[in-house]
Amino acid sequence: LSVSRADLVASLVALRQREVSSHVAFLKEVLPLRNWSDAKLRRLARKVTARTFPRGASLVAQGQPSSTEDLFFIVRGNCRGERQINVPGVGAHTTELCLLWPKDMCGEYGLLQRTATRAEASVVALTSVEVLALPKRHFDTLLGSERTLHLIRHRYEARYPDEEALVKRYFAAGQWQEYRGELLGEVRRTLPGEPGRGRNASAIFGNPPWVAKTKGRRVPPPS
Repeated sequence: LSVSRADLVASLVALRQREVSSHVAFLKEVLPLRNWSDAKLRRLARKVTARTFPRGASLVAQGQPSSTEDLFFIVRGNCRGERQINVPGVGAHTTELCLLWPKDMCGEYGLLQRTATRAEASVVALTSVEVLALPKRHFDTLLGSERTLHLIRHRYEARYPDEEALVKRYFAAGQWQEYRGELLGEVRRTLPGEPGRGRNASAIFGNPPWVAKTKGRRVPPPS
């Protein structure tokens, strides 16, 4: 079996055209790109490369050199955005920031801060993940639209707060857990059934009209 050079080239060209068309069909569903023309999407589609990451791999690694070199469009699978922060009195703490799904993007920091060489957050694959990767040398493809950049920046800032905001969130969550524990402890102490228990129930819950007394015990009405 022999194949002429011309037939081989024609087959490769047709394969590439189908690949680009598939990329265009996907990219037009990515929110910041939904107002792009097919011609502009096709130019972008020619510059992305399909890649696969196994579960547990880092698509973007916080603080690592060259971690801003690619922008990823997630095709299949899901990821977790996270950031390590320094909490006063506690030390290093990794906090989950967001979950990313197909048609989401990650690696935007390198696009928004063109001189940055180290990412300020990590993105880790929770499953096997397929992406379209756009290398930094082609970022200019995305810079011609103010609307696109505005949407990318808005979504990035909402998902990846700065360290000061994350430290405040950490302490607020701790205060809520402490309050919740105290409240549940008080509820347990007010449950009837043992001598001396239940004295504070009315102080916490009031005395709703549906509570009936039956042989000295409070029981709710039938559901």
